[in-house]
Amino acid sequence: MQSAKIASRCLALGVGFAIENPEPWDRNAPSLWLLNEFVQLASDPRVEVANFDQCRWGSETKKPTRIMYFKADLTFLVLRCNHQPQSGHFTNKEGAPATSWGPHPPLVNRSRDGAFATAAAATYPTELNQALAYAIADVPRN
Repeated sequence: MQSAKIASRCLALGVGFAIENPEPWDRNAPSLWLLNEFVQLASDPRVEVANFDQCRWGSETKKPTRIMYFKADLTFLVLRCNHQPQSGHFTNKEGAPATSWGPHPPLVNRSRDGAFATAAAATYPTELNQALAYAIADVPRN
């Protein structure tokens, strides 16, 4: 993977990097983090990993995420979902009404404003973007 090669080069040069991808949810499921290049990269003691749930940063759904990084302090990201389960109503991908029980509406098989809900979840929430920008710039957050 090119991103692992570039990250290894950044390590060699002392240049910071960050790589983001979904956090693995099942050891038998495919994941970028299970590829040999990333396992090797993670074994370097200078490389750190932050696992967190994006709902704590303003996302509509839990969206467990992992960032592997070097030369930044992203430890503040490590927050897990603490939202209470509740009954929810949503529109499924076929346009029919559906209900769910959980801390968040489902991400998969849900329509939002006529589009798949996964499309809206593809971008980071504003609060997360701001926190990452401050961390990268090494500026204290409020």
